[in-house]
Amino acid sequence: MEMDKVLAQKVVARLHREIPYNINVMNQQGTIIASGEPSRVGQSHPGAIEAIQGQKTNIIEQDQPDGTLRGFNMPIVVQNEVIGVVGITGAPEKLTYIAPLVKVTTELLTEQALADQVLSRTKRRLERFLFDWLAIQDPAALTPDFVQEANALGVNIDEQYQAMVIKTPHLLPETVEVGSYKLRITPDELLILTRQAEVLAHWHQNAKEVQAAVGISQPQKLVSEALKQAREVIKYNQGTNQKLLYYTAEVNYAYRLLSADIVVDEYVEKFRVLAQTDSGQVLITTFQKYFRNNGNIVETAHQLHIHRNTLNYRLGQIKDKLGLDPKRYDELVILYTAFLNYELQ
Repeated sequence: MEMDKVLAQKVVARLHREIPYNINVMNQQGTIIASGEPSRVGQSHPGAIEAIQGQKTNIIEQDQPDGTLRGFNMPIVVQNEVIGVVGITGAPEKLTYIAPLVKVTTELLTEQALADQVLSRTKRRLERFLFDWLAIQDPAALTPDFVQEANALGVNIDEQYQAMVIKTPHLLPETVEVGSYKLRITPDELLILTRQAEVLAHWHQNAKEVQAAVGISQPQKLVSEALKQAREVIKYNQGTNQKLLYYTAEVNYAYRLLSADIVVDEYVEKFRVLAQTDSGQVLITTFQKYFRNNGNIVETAHQLHIHRNTLNYRLGQIKDKLGLDPKRYDELVILYTAFLNYELQ
C-alpha cells in the first residue's frame, strides 16, 4: 500500500483549509508528492526519509543547509503499515499541539479515501458481473468461473429474480436492499433486479414521482429473459396506450402473435395510411377501444363519449378502409395482429 499523488494532494488541500502552516506529503521513498508550495513537489525530503527509517516522528529544530525546513515529519500509518509521511513546516514549539492533529487527520482522511476506492472497485466489479449476467441467454453458459465470481460477490444466481425497467434519464441515486441490484443499462433505462415485492413497490413509487414508464417481469431464473419481459411491458403500453405494470398473459400473447410470422403486411400498411389523417386516427382509437372491450358496443360507446349509432358507423368505416370486419371475430383477430405489428414493430 502506498500514498498516491492524487490522494496526497486532496489531503494537503483539506488540511490547508484549517491550518495556517505549510503541509507536505511524502511517499515511502521520502519524495514530496503534494505540498502547499507546489514548487517543492518532486524534491527529496531528508526529514521524511529519517521518519520512515526510524518508524517514528522526526522533529527538525532548525532549518538545515540542505534546504530541509524545521518542523515535524510524521509517518502516515494505515492498517499498521507506514505508507508515507506528512510534514508540517514551522517552529516546533508552536506546532507541539497541532502536529499530532495533523497526523491523525491525515490518517483518517487516507483511510476513508482508501475505503472509498475499495468500495468503488467493488461496485464496478459488481456492475461488470451484472452486465455479463444479463448477456447470458442459456443456463448452460454459466461457467465455473462465472459461478465463482457470483459467489465472491454474494450474488445468488440460483434464485428467480424480477426485473423492473424504469425508463428515465433521471439519476434516482437511492440504493437498493441487500440481495437486490440496481444498474443503469442505457442512458434512459434503469434496471432493478430483485426478489422482494417491497423493493418493487418502493421503486415504482420513485418512478411515479418522475413520471417514468415502468415495466416489471415475472420471476425468472434467466435475468436476460426478465429484462426482455420488463422492456416488452413498456413497449406494449406505449404502442397500445395501456397502463399495465407487470408482464401478463396479454403482453405474452401479443408478442407471440408478432413472432408467429403471420402475413398481415397489407393491413399494417392500411393502418399506416389511416394514421396520416385526423379522421383515420379517430378510427384507430375506436378500434383500440372496441377490441379492449371485447366487442361490447355499449361500453365502447360510453368510453368514447359517442352514441352507439356513431360507433357502428365508425366500425363500418373501419371495415371499408381496412377490408376486414371488426364485428367478425375471425377478421377481428387478423385486424388485431396487424394493429400490433403496426404499433410494436
